[in-house]
Amino acid sequence: MLSHAEPMSLPTELFSLHALLTNDPIPGKSLHAMLAGSHARPQPSPLHKSVETVIHSAFWDVAREQLRGDPVAQLERSKSLLLDVYEAIEPLLRPNDPVLSELRRIPPTTSLLHSVKLILKDVLLSLRKRAAPVRDPSIDKLLDNLETSANDLETTIVDTSKSLLSLAEIMKSDLTDFVVGSMTDSELRTYLTQRAHQNERKAILNVWDKSAIDEIWRAWVGELEVGHSFSPREAWIRRLMQSLRSTIPVSCPLPDSAEVSGVNTLPPPFLFSQPQLLRMQNYLQALVVATSLRSLVHIPSGNDAGAFIARVWVLLEAEIDEKDSVGTTKLINLADEVIRARRLVSAVDEAEESRLREAVDRTLRYSDPVFKLLQKRLLDALAQELCHDTITSLSAPSRMQTGRSLGASEGSLPLQQPPLFVKGFEDPVIANAIRKTSDRIRRDIDWVQEMWFNV
Repeated sequence: MLSHAEPMSLPTELFSLHALLTNDPIPGKSLHAMLAGSHARPQPSPLHKSVETVIHSAFWDVAREQLRGDPVAQLERSKSLLLDVYEAIEPLLRPNDPVLSELRRIPPTTSLLHSVKLILKDVLLSLRKRAAPVRDPSIDKLLDNLETSANDLETTIVDTSKSLLSLAEIMKSDLTDFVVGSMTDSELRTYLTQRAHQNERKAILNVWDKSAIDEIWRAWVGELEVGHSFSPREAWIRRLMQSLRSTIPVSCPLPDSAEVSGVNTLPPPFLFSQPQLLRMQNYLQALVVATSLRSLVHIPSGNDAGAFIARVWVLLEAEIDEKDSVGTTKLINLADEVIRARRLVSAVDEAEESRLREAVDRTLRYSDPVFKLLQKRLLDALAQELCHDTITSLSAPSRMQTGRSLGASEGSLPLQQPPLFVKGFEDPVIANAIRKTSDRIRRDIDWVQEMWFNV
């Protein structure tokens, strides 16, 4: 199966949230439960924590020394500290809160550090009004230390600023937990989808310039092999299916990546969907492989045929799920299943077994005529269905636009689709897998549609 590394230099939590919102839900698990589980992060190693502590300590030591320096250095460091505090607490206060203006502009003063101390006191008093009651003792302690600390003024300001940054993060977590905890699963999904769309769009636009994204998108859609006239939405969906038909793994490399561009790259709007789409690319190939193998055994329709396809599909799904799977072992297992199934209808001697193993090997090659025929038939049927789904308010303009809101169709999902009939793929196990694969691809199509077009 195909494999490809995702651009992990980007925040991994964005990929995790994207997967949580677009994958099939786990039966019996609410979105609240899944979200709680996704918040668990591996603890850093002792070495990592030690290095982090040294770096942070050095930062605050430098800040303390600059506050003790000449007036110019003292003013610059004071502005820098207050700006850090402003950025940390700004989401927690009302936009017109006077303390935000204080943090952005230090008034003329004959005693700069005393003025900074008073500003920090005002910040703590404002936060106390907004904090959960459980945080009051911590804030009161900071206020008390600010007034009675035996340390010099420079140390007091640095210690208070450091504590304020930590307090702001705790308060943000409190606020998020309260808001999320009061939502239904449906409300939570809408809220998270809005946040994910905004954060993904922001991350993408931080990496690529908007004009570059437009140019890459137009060039990518322009590579559509089918020469018919399609609507803009149908054109990019068919172009996506063309990428998924390739034997080269789909990728979405960052601009500074050493990876050779133009092989089977997706444009930037697919950045966070790429890992999911690569998985669907493997599923599509597995569907073709299973159907190709079915043609080798000549089992009449019935329980035996169903059992054969079910066992083959288990092997193929396992290979998709195992990142370090051994292809040779899977090939042997698939050949064993074909031989076992053939023995249900006729005797198999050594010569026939050898011929069947060669046939399996040949069938699994992308260049095999049967593989190519079945793949084209499947992908064409899926493209036709995905292009003609009737989904409320999903119509793309001729040019790309980005925006800030989720759009009118937030939370709108296509109704449960009936099984898709594709000639040669009629086996119930395969038909069910086709439906699931189609639904998963549709979710990523809808995701990109909402994030980049329906705004």
